[in-house]
Amino acid sequence: MKRKCFLWLFLFGASFLNGKIRIELLSQFYLEQKSEFITNARDIAVDEKENIYVVDGDSSNIKIYNKDGKLLKTFGSKGGGPGEFMYPFRIDVNDKWICVQDVHALKYIIFDRTFREIKRIFYLLSPNDTFVISKDRIISNGYFVEKNGKEFIGIIIDFSGKVIKALIPFQYPRDDMWNRVTDSLSFLDISNNEEIYFVKEREVKVFKFNKSGELVRKFGENPSYFYQCKKTKDFDLIYKGNSQSEMMEADERWRRSFSWVSGIFALKDLVGVIITNFNNKLNKWEYFLRCYDCDGNLLENGKKIEGIGKSSYQHFFMIDSNHEDKIYILETLDDEKEPKYRFSKYKVTKVLP
Repeated sequence: MKRKCFLWLFLFGASFLNGKIRIELLSQFYLEQKSEFITNARDIAVDEKENIYVVDGDSSNIKIYNKDGKLLKTFGSKGGGPGEFMYPFRIDVNDKWICVQDVHALKYIIFDRTFREIKRIFYLLSPNDTFVISKDRIISNGYFVEKNGKEFIGIIIDFSGKVIKALIPFQYPRDDMWNRVTDSLSFLDISNNEEIYFVKEREVKVFKFNKSGELVRKFGENPSYFYQCKKTKDFDLIYKGNSQSEMMEADERWRRSFSWVSGIFALKDLVGVIITNFNNKLNKWEYFLRCYDCDGNLLENGKKIEGIGKSSYQHFFMIDSNHEDKIYILETLDDEKEPKYRFSKYKVTKVLP
């Protein structure tokens, strides 16, 4: 009973005010699991009507829900032809296009808003490559090597697959596996003005680019509650374990030992970074919001985002924004017999002086 009361408290619009930022939970619900189950949610996108697009990797399809979590339609099936996916992993939606990253096919697949396929772009993809679409371009945190051997994290490509701009130089030697892994992980978002924001996963370091991909400024620093990641035996087991279960268990133990950035969003007049910590006393993950204005001035040091958090890292926390004043979070909760998918909508705004 306490759990239900706790949930309903937030459904009626609890707000959390701290410093110059107000965070208001507008709604929270579980996605419908009656006619068709989600088998393995990998990413979400939310359109202008607040329909929710969920990438279901194991089912090789996209499930679309309305703003109340009711299933509207399912698109896609297993395969390599039109309307088929080998293993879809990421998605983004704008007013014109739907773009799906199919990691096993090494392709970005572009559709119009009716899911009519327009284009397939071959690119060497990794499951860690988050991306957004900006008009007729794809902006990704993917890895890129120029002909001269210079390495980058982050690219802008057009719908022909041509790399227009490489973004962040990557300068670690090939035998430095530790830094090549931990410093290559990042997240990105764009503003309505098409400014591009990157943040590294292992530190609060934000890179702001203009829409042409020119670096405008860097800002951000780790707050006092941010614990740096360290190289441990568990890190080595992630890549050298004897079985998949051993590697997954090592990954979770390693993740619980430090803080990490799990997302970034660009709204109308602020940029937010979400920091993840594991609370050993409560045995759950907790999420903290650190916000800046668009010039990089700190607005919010670390307000805990209430209403979300789970005990297992191996299922995912996914985020999208409307680039105005709302963020959307989908969590996989696997603590019960059947996994549940909890969707939360927050309003995040600056407080006027």
